[in-house]
Amino acid sequence: RPLLGPTITRYIDSLLNNGMDSSLTNSAHLAQAQINVHPSTDELRTWIHHGEYERFFEFHESIRFVDNDALMNESKGIFLDHIDEIIASEQAPKADKLLKRFLQIDTNNIDAQLALAELYQNQKKFDAAIKKLYSARSYAHRATELEKITIKIRSFIGQYDEQLHALKDNHKLLELYQMLTSVEPDYAPYSMKLAEVQVVIGDY
Repeated sequence: RPLLGPTITRYIDSLLNNGMDSSLTNSAHLAQAQINVHPSTDELRTWIHHGEYERFFEFHESIRFVDNDALMNESKGIFLDHIDEIIASEQAPKADKLLKRFLQIDTNNIDAQLALAELYQNQKKFDAAIKKLYSARSYAHRATELEKITIKIRSFIGQYDEQLHALKDNHKLLELYQMLTSVEPDYAPYSMKLAEVQVVIGDY
């Protein structure tokens, strides 16, 4: 089934025929080139599974200039399904690299940011995971998204707190809660935790 059709083609044609700066014109030409290929869902999956990642990323970048959420979501879904397969095959460094590359193109993609945060969590890199979750939350607008991400944040922080307590790394705990109180100054539990750590290490 072609992902791109005549409606999208007409949309890109209209961009090319109207006045715009050179960078947007180039992007529209890129989108038009991808549209002429008419990649199907199976073709996109083939690119991914054959390691033609830059070809896939070029396509995904081009469709950002097309007002079609279903198309963007389908492309994203194919990519994230592949990431799940890579992680299942214990290739975390490859998944990390691909997710970062994807986010260079689609910076505010919440699902990709959450996938990267969970990858870091699985590697016990809680500091990086928590920062990535806060980044994802900054792009969230729907109440359900905000709630989902906030729950993850609280969970990851709890796990990181336990890890640092087990290691008796009070200085890392201090850094953690200093960072958290700066990000969420009105969230009382963080302020209380910060005060507790400061008492322990004598940093008032």
